[in-house]
Amino acid sequence: SKTLRTIKDKQVTIFSSIPSMFQLLFSEQERGAFPDLRIVTIGGEETTLEHGHLFQRIATHPDAKLVNGYG
Repeated sequence: SKTLRTIKDKQVTIFSSIPSMFQLLFSEQERGAFPDLRIVTIGGEETTLEHGHLFQRIATHPDAKLVNGYG
């Protein structure tokens, strides 16, 4: 997708979305596909363990953090 190409090409370090969009965008990506991602915030819907596992697979920066912004 154009969004994923932009994230890679621009070396985006911070990304925020709702969990369902995060899942949709990143579920088909390979391990370590986004090494520059350091902070991913997901919220507005329930965040599951599956989202956590997906984050660990794609964001391999040593300081990468997943933030659950679900209030």
